[in-house]
Amino acid sequence: MLNTRSDGVCMVGLCGIGGVGKTTISKAVYNLIANQFEGSCFLSNVREISKQHGLLRLQETLLYEILGDKNLVLGSVDRGINVIRDRLRNKKVLIVIDDADNLDQLKQLAGEPDWFGLGSRVIITTRDEHLLVAHGVERLYKVKELCPDDALMLFSWNAFRNPHPSEDHLEVSLRAVRYAQGLPLALVVLGAFLYGRSIREWESELDRLKKIPNKQIYEVLKISFDGLEYHEKTIFLDIACFFKGQEKDYVIKILDACDVNPDIGIQVLIEKSLIYIENNKIQMHELLQSMGRQIVHQESPNIPGRRSRLWFHEDVLHVLTENIGSCEIEGIILDLPKAEKLCLSADTFTKMKRLRILIVHNVHVFGVLENLPNELRWLEWPECPIESMPSTFHARKLVVLNMQRSCIRQLGEGFMLKDYSYLKHIDFRDCEFLTETPDFSTILNLERLNLEGCTSLVKIHNSIGCLDKLVFLSLEFCSNLKSLSSSLRLRSLQTLLLTGCSKLEKFPNIEDRMTSVERVCLNETAIEELPSSIENLVGLQVLTLSFCRNLSSIPSSIYMLQHLKHLLLEGCSNLKNFPENVGNERQPIFSMVSLKLNYGSKWFPRLTCLDLKNCNLLEVDFLMNPDCFSMLKDLDLSGNSFFRLPTSICSFKKLRRLKLVNCKWLREIPQLPPSIKCIGARDCISLERFSQLTRVFKISKAERLKRLHDLDFSNCHKLAENPLSSLTSIALANTSLDEDGDVLDANSDGFCENFRIEVFLPGSEIPDWMSYYSDESYLSFLVPSHMYGEIIAVVLCTILSLEDDVTANISREVFINGQTVISFSRQFFSLESDHMWLYYLPCRMIQGFNSLQNDWSRFEVSFRILGAPMNATLKGCGVHLVYKNGEKVNFPSLIYGNEDDHDTSLSTYNESINFSETCTSLSLDLMRSCSDGGEFEEYQQSSLKWQHQPLRLDSSEVPTVTLSSPMVQLIHQDSFNGLNGFLRRKRKLEECEDHDPSSSGNKHQKFRFTGSSQGLSLTDRNELHLSLALSLQITGGPVTPDPSGIE
Repeated sequence: MLNTRSDGVCMVGLCGIGGVGKTTISKAVYNLIANQFEGSCFLSNVREISKQHGLLRLQETLLYEILGDKNLVLGSVDRGINVIRDRLRNKKVLIVIDDADNLDQLKQLAGEPDWFGLGSRVIITTRDEHLLVAHGVERLYKVKELCPDDALMLFSWNAFRNPHPSEDHLEVSLRAVRYAQGLPLALVVLGAFLYGRSIREWESELDRLKKIPNKQIYEVLKISFDGLEYHEKTIFLDIACFFKGQEKDYVIKILDACDVNPDIGIQVLIEKSLIYIENNKIQMHELLQSMGRQIVHQESPNIPGRRSRLWFHEDVLHVLTENIGSCEIEGIILDLPKAEKLCLSADTFTKMKRLRILIVHNVHVFGVLENLPNELRWLEWPECPIESMPSTFHARKLVVLNMQRSCIRQLGEGFMLKDYSYLKHIDFRDCEFLTETPDFSTILNLERLNLEGCTSLVKIHNSIGCLDKLVFLSLEFCSNLKSLSSSLRLRSLQTLLLTGCSKLEKFPNIEDRMTSVERVCLNETAIEELPSSIENLVGLQVLTLSFCRNLSSIPSSIYMLQHLKHLLLEGCSNLKNFPENVGNERQPIFSMVSLKLNYGSKWFPRLTCLDLKNCNLLEVDFLMNPDCFSMLKDLDLSGNSFFRLPTSICSFKKLRRLKLVNCKWLREIPQLPPSIKCIGARDCISLERFSQLTRVFKISKAERLKRLHDLDFSNCHKLAENPLSSLTSIALANTSLDEDGDVLDANSDGFCENFRIEVFLPGSEIPDWMSYYSDESYLSFLVPSHMYGEIIAVVLCTILSLEDDVTANISREVFINGQTVISFSRQFFSLESDHMWLYYLPCRMIQGFNSLQNDWSRFEVSFRILGAPMNATLKGCGVHLVYKNGEKVNFPSLIYGNEDDHDTSLSTYNESINFSETCTSLSLDLMRSCSDGGEFEEYQQSSLKWQHQPLRLDSSEVPTVTLSSPMVQLIHQDSFNGLNGFLRRKRKLEECEDHDPSSSGNKHQKFRFTGSSQGLSLTDRNELHLSLALSLQITGGPVTPDPSGIE
């Protein structure tokens, strides 16, 4: 950061909590580089010296240290600025300003870089980061606490004069280090104090520190607190006593209710390194928290009832049960580790006239409360025993009233008649005895009202319609609520939740335009129709009406909701009518079972999610107009009875997820848009065709489903009539796109390199194009180093048998050289036949893939049924490796069917043939004999090796390319020096039995391999040497060539 080789003038700032080592670091740097400058000065303890002797003394010290002039008299700070600027502007100097806490200190000691000569460096240490920012210091370094290892070493040097603790002191030393939390000051002070003491004394001191902080540490840390403004001190103490580790937004709401300006106050505390934000929670060093709590404790060391804040549950219980509270108490938080009973007297809170925060959790209170403090700003008391607010209660500045799960039945007339203009949040969730709401005309600034689960609530006071500032209203699962206000005029309302109001039959009229409403949830209500005034919810984005079984019609005005993104109508089985026309027409025309829209209209321009599950749809012709759903991303038509999808669905340019689960009459899925990611068609028992699967290698790239990564066709048995190899190979013909559909990366064959692809569908055999397969659920193979780096993806496959009403979790694991690189599971439900689960995973998504490469890397693949449920079976597995420059074949590398079967015995036949012209076909017959009329034993494993190398007359040595595969391989391709060869073969060897005419009584078994090569062209003065070898792993009997040889 200092960059001492640069000629520019540089200012560097070190900031951090007190005692973290800023001064120590700056001294070390100063001593290291001071001799590189014409003059240097270390101004230590600037905060304290400027307070006691003024800045003039510091200016004189600075000039004396650099210039050495004892007779220099400045007279005033302003003259000091001029002298420093004039006398040092041509000198290369090093200045350290240590522990600055005021901007004037920096302005009058090192106001601008041009005060000093080229190459000068100014180092400033401070607890206040903003001080550096305000002075224009661009290079900031925030000094952090020590890591545990370094902290233990520093502590040990001070406690043992040794870098490591003794064995018998190790545990207690670690305890001391945990207490210090990496703060160097605490480590040094505590280590020095414990030096030479017994373990018993160590433990005693550490126990004491839980209650009372070390005085030396406390005094150093308290310096930061003493420099705060009044509101900042209030915020710091509230956080230290109550809110460390709480969500930032929650704490800000409480502090804002207390009028202490938390937004700026919290930022100041962050800048002064007194608190920090981590995962949106407010945190602070434990020694700072201890310091803050000690400040409160010192307000009244022996009488808790006279302290400003009570947080320790023993102190709180003592004050409440003994009724010894006082007017000094400002905040109480009681959150017991284990629920306890607490008996309170009627006047427990009478003396606490300044109480502003009362939060009580996990306490079962008995007794009658007749008084609550009127200065309360935040009342949070779940399960409060009171049935009605006390008549004397008038907390005029109350902001939050949270009494969820309490015994309250009504707020009471006294509450209703008083002004609560500060009240913004009422939470009465799950107050099962609440029967009515108050008159809201006295709470006009209310912003959030949560009455969820108030099962005895029958009606809402009509004045609710006048709450112009109400943002959130939840009446979910108020199962006896029959009506709302006849009309709503909630101009600020954003969210209205009425789910589960099973007796609510009518939705109120919307008399005026409500521009703020974004979400309305009416699921599981008894509503029969929506009012035509629904169009006045002009900003509505989400409308859910799922399982509204009485809903019979929707007004055509719904099309006026231009911002609607999600429309959920799942399970609306009685929805008989849906409007065809829009505009001034309001009468419903078409049945929901034949939902239609005017072609060419452009309604729902922002609709992204449409859920029509289980709506008895016989047709879905409304999809014929893609302009109505130009932004649609998620479409759920599951559980309906239509026969077909319109071909226009391919024009839904944004569609990503299509769910057709249990559409038992659906016969065909037409061409889908390239944007589609997920297709869920489970239990579509009539589904026969999905054209894009069978034509995937025949269509152009523009027509491919380039983003598709999840296919579920379980129990779609008629679809399985398509060739299985073509059906599954869609997983290997994708191009990777970003979220907007732009091409990211694709290899030369279009293989996806950036996201996974998963397919599940009926099938009883591993696809032919798999590189490796096994009849077991485990296999292993080797890959050489020169091929390992070419792999871009791994494809896994298994066959699963799962009977009806059985659920199974299947795990898949991949190990490379013994290290787990893939491990995950998926849940499967009852299947009517064998199913294939295929998973494509790019190497970019395999953690540590590149770092595990060896000369020969062993791949192990394992599929397991977790929990071993009955009637669940795995019937083999397969692996395919995808390479950058075309598909490479596998190596003859001991492919095992299970983890213990690693023994192999290969009989190999090799024959060489020279060709002088293009070869179009070849065949090889091998035979084995079994004498004395015995029976042949079956071969277990076989592989084919094909070698070719071009031979030049002027070359004595040429490299050889070796390709190999298991018997199940479908296509292999390789190129070498312009020679391309393709070898195709059948899944199994043809077998035939014959008798050797020259040896009577001997029985022979013939294996015939027939292959074809395409385009093996030879140039002048070149030959192609082709060697074929068929290796059979057998349990008995050698393999010999058939006399017919090779053709």
